[in-house]
Amino acid sequence: MRCAPAILALALVLPLPSMAGAVRVQPGETLSEIADRLGVSVQRLIEINKIKNPNHLEAGTQLKLPQGISSSRGASSKGGPTSSVTVGEGETLSTIADRHGVPVSTLMALNSLKNPNHVEVGQVLKLKGGRSTTTQPTTFSYTSGANEHVVRKGESLSAIARGYGLPVSQLVALNTINDPNNVHTGSTLKLKGNPPARPSAQPAAAKPKPQPTAAQPQPRPAVTAQPKPATVAVAPRPATTPVQEAATGKSDWRTYGAIKVDWTSWQPMGGSMVAATLTAKGEALYTSINCGARKINSTNVAGQWGTWNDPVSAGESKLVNDFCSRRSA
Repeated sequence: MRCAPAILALALVLPLPSMAGAVRVQPGETLSEIADRLGVSVQRLIEINKIKNPNHLEAGTQLKLPQGISSSRGASSKGGPTSSVTVGEGETLSTIADRHGVPVSTLMALNSLKNPNHVEVGQVLKLKGGRSTTTQPTTFSYTSGANEHVVRKGESLSAIARGYGLPVSQLVALNTINDPNNVHTGSTLKLKGNPPARPSAQPAAAKPKPQPTAAQPQPRPAVTAQPKPATVAVAPRPATTPVQEAATGKSDWRTYGAIKVDWTSWQPMGGSMVAATLTAKGEALYTSINCGARKINSTNVAGQWGTWNDPVSAGESKLVNDFCSRRSA
């Protein structure tokens, strides 16, 4: 057994492999930014780490990563900006530009891109070249406690949110931003205040099934008649927003497919029930359910209601079943 000391000595000399599978949250980082950088979904990070409130992430927290994902993924080299980058799963042109300190317009020019909202997984993007106007990352300063911020050239919404220690979803809600990947240079963003809680339009009511009258007898159906659905209507002003719900610390977020619903925020509105909702990207929406008609509706990030529909995905079906079963119990 003489080889044992030699093996031990060799183990002490050789460097240990770097740890993978975990990442530590940096000050100002959000869950969506970490997910974008590592090329994983926000929902997957929530499930692995059993996160109850995706909008509240403390600096220094260590997050577990899916198998095969390294904490060094997406990081730039120590020697400065790399010359190219491969688009990972869930990455956008805006997040890549922010991470490498290159304006979105420069990336578009270097790579002959026409649509800033469309990049494909696996696509190789040049970060510098003859037409690049920026060779070093741009450093911006942010004033703590400011009420407003004027967007500067090369800034992205995620960089602004990180600079002020705010969730991206809060900036989206405060400023009614339709496209978080496209903020215009020179525009003024509110950093404080209450997000608008009034959806701009009331969803159209689902039409109830016609019922036979006494003067028009109908033949007996072969199957049991379905109950008459209630008229679906939703009042246009929820009392609170998803951001305000999260701030109270009393929310109960439950995952249904691609969305999370605050179970404590259900409110009766015009014959339906409305609750605060967050998408996988942290966008603040509202979801409405009418149990009589078994229909579901939701707003977009601008607060505009869509149309009433039957549940389509497995998540929507489970949400309607869970809620309506509780209502009938």
